Amino acid sequence: MTVKVAEAKTHLSELLARVGAGDDFIIPRGNDPVARLPDQDARAPDLLRHEIRTIL
Repeated sequence: MTVKVAEAKTHLSELLARVGAGDDFIIPRGNDPVARLPDQDARAPDLLRHEIRTIL
């Protein structure tokens, strides 16, 4: 689902709850997608490994 930046700012808590329930959001600036809010379980395992290495 696509959510405009202003809507995402206004409803961030609701969006995060929906992401936690499995929804996935794309946030565009104009017509160009600039961010994605995926469910944590849907993220690529390689990305998670990279983040763990970065934290450690």
